Amino acid sequence: MARKKNASFVPTTPFDVDVDALTLKHTIENAIGNTALVFDMLTGENGEANTIRHIGSGRGCPLGVPLWQQTIGRGLNYRGTGSVKGGVPGAVWLCAHPFFLPEGETIFRVRVRASGPFGALVPTVRVTTTGGTTEAGPVPLIAADPEDEQDAVYECSISGLTTGLHLVFLECNTEGNSTANIDLLSWHGYFWRRRPETSSPARSQSSTVVTLTTPTATQGVAHVDFQDTTFSADAAIDSYQTTYLDRNLNGLAEFGSGWPAGDNATYTHEDHDGAGVADPTDPARSRFHACTRAIYANEPELDFPWVAGAVGAYGIDGLPVIDPGAVAPTAGMLSWFAPYPLTASLLTMLRLPGRAPDFQTGASRLKWAVLAATDLGASATNWRATVDLSVASTSAFGSAFSAGPSVACLTLATGTGLGGWTGDGLHTISIKTDKTTAFAGSYTEFFLLGYCLYWEP
Repeated sequence: MARKKNASFVPTTPFDVDVDALTLKHTIENAIGNTALVFDMLTGENGEANTIRHIGSGRGCPLGVPLWQQTIGRGLNYRGTGSVKGGVPGAVWLCAHPFFLPEGETIFRVRVRASGPFGALVPTVRVTTTGGTTEAGPVPLIAADPEDEQDAVYECSISGLTTGLHLVFLECNTEGNSTANIDLLSWHGYFWRRRPETSSPARSQSSTVVTLTTPTATQGVAHVDFQDTTFSADAAIDSYQTTYLDRNLNGLAEFGSGWPAGDNATYTHEDHDGAGVADPTDPARSRFHACTRAIYANEPELDFPWVAGAVGAYGIDGLPVIDPGAVAPTAGMLSWFAPYPLTASLLTMLRLPGRAPDFQTGASRLKWAVLAATDLGASATNWRATVDLSVASTSAFGSAFSAGPSVACLTLATGTGLGGWTGDGLHTISIKTDKTTAFAGSYTEFFLLGYCLYWEP
């Protein structure tokens, strides 16, 4: 005997579902085979390789998780007089950071919100490889309808990229606009028409309408297998087949969608700790399609952008947008500039909060990237980045490279398998820097531009 499972989805013909059509055995057989296939695709059980990873093309719809969503709220005007060290208006990157494009996504939009029209600043967006080779752009940002009449909104579309890590730059030229009184309010990378709706679907508040089986301690979703001999020639349809087909379908609907099946008021599935007590936070027994591998060892894992953003502006000519000093900058774009360390020792440059998804931690798929700039390219590889979630990951920055019209002033550090996080937990992400040699006698040799953390199976 063999388990009844269709190798691929088998459709039902119009003749089988027409008014007054007979319910034929092959209709029930195909429904059971399709349901078994869905169970395996969601859980990775029974050696299924074609799992639901939310990458499109029959493997689950893309999730549309924003690539970055950053509130900035900083002024772009210059103060004082710069010097040969920086702080002089010109071509600048207002934002520059890594970001991760998940599999199955090909087009996204960039949105910038400002306190007023950019006017002659004319911002554009450039996307490059991690080595600075231009992949898209510079794409002009076009004025769009603002949500608030007092703000100015600009948007553009980016396409043609491949899955993986990229760099994004918001470019403009501030020369001749040193007194432009503009606040950069926010900066977003998102998938067009994929933002969440504002309303929720209705459900019953008082009764159970459809039936499904409560999972046992070892099950994420209760599923009854049928043997193919059940559908041998001359075998009749029986109530066991139809009843448990219905229960299997309802169970998968609740497990896969995270919503009570049918019009049910409550869930049958419930996340538990190891002792069988309800535990919706970091559960040991996850009974929803959350890719936790808490019960199913081969449950598919997802591409998932967690957090990304820019830290401050920097000059495309390789010099900072401020005139740096030993304690604080003295002139330039003083409200929004890439920060710089004052010591070669390990120093926390940035802390930010983040709630981690409930993914498995045993073999962490969490990766990170940190982008920096330097006016001393030979010194770049002596610097290191550390990303810390209570367990730290440290990597050296690579050789300096250029992007678009810039000089070779950029450097990137990346890491994999970052640990120290708990599923569903709120964490403080710390980004630190240090140098393996002494300062080269200047505070202009290292500037933190941006960061990115993401899960990639």
